[in-house]
Amino acid sequence: MLAPSYLIRLDVGSWQMGVIEVIASGEEYAILGPDVLNQFRIVLDGPSAIVELRKDDE
Repeated sequence: MLAPSYLIRLDVGSWQMGVIEVIASGEEYAILGPDVLNQFRIVLDGPSAIVELRKDDE
């Protein structure tokens, strides 16, 4: 059986990402795919426990 999909508007902080299709998983969290993640520069600083997102156009 296929999981249902939905169209949602995704905002990340002050950035409006537009409408994307998501697949329901029944979980409280979501996994973002490359169609969303490739719009950001993402820095993971494990020792400092910091995740930094920057838009490519900034």
